[in-house]
Amino acid sequence: MRQKEKFQTTVAAVYDRRNFGVQTLFCSVLAAVALVATGCDTLYGVHREATVARLPDMQALKAKLESYPEIQEVKFREEHPDAKVITLTGLKPSHEAVYYFIYSGGEHVLGVLQFNTKDKKTVRYYQNCAQLGEPPPQAMIDATWPVMKNIEKDLIENFGLSEIPKTLRVDFVGVKNPDKESKRK
Repeated sequence: MRQKEKFQTTVAAVYDRRNFGVQTLFCSVLAAVALVATGCDTLYGVHREATVARLPDMQALKAKLESYPEIQEVKFREEHPDAKVITLTGLKPSHEAVYYFIYSGGEHVLGVLQFNTKDKKTVRYYQNCAQLGEPPPQAMIDATWPVMKNIEKDLIENFGLSEIPKTLRVDFVGVKNPDKESKRK
C-alpha cells in the first residue's frame, strides 16, 4: 500500500476510534498514550497543539490552505457536539465540535489541521503528520514540517490566533525533528 493510502487509512481509523472515546485526532503524545492504554497501536509522527481564543473562519482557512503551492488537495470535515462517546461511566455526549482539514500535496506532504471546541469556551488547535503502528517516513515529516509551520504562521498573522506561540507544544514520536537535523548537516 502506498504511503498516502496508508496515512488516509490511519486517518479513517482514528476517526472511527474517536466515536469510541478518543476525544481528539492526532492530538499529542497524551492521545498516543491513551491509544496504547486501550490496546491500540502507538501514534507516531509530529504533533503540534495549542490553546487558542477562538475558532478561525473555516471557509477562509480552507481557501488559504488551498492557496499553498505545496498543497494540492484539502478535505474538510466537521463533527458536532451531539455525538455520543463511550466513557468508563457509560455513554456520554461529547460536548465537542471538531473541525478537520486533511491536506496533501506531491509525494510526501500529508497533514491534518484540527480545531476542537468544548462547551464553546475552550478551543484547541492541533496539527499533525502522524501514523498508527509505525513512524511515517522521515521524507513525509521533512516535506510536511515546513508546511505545518507556514500554516501556523498564517494562523497567527492572518487569522488572529496570536496566542499560539505562548501555548504551543510540539512532540516528535519515533521521528526526527527536521529543524535539528538540518542544523547538523
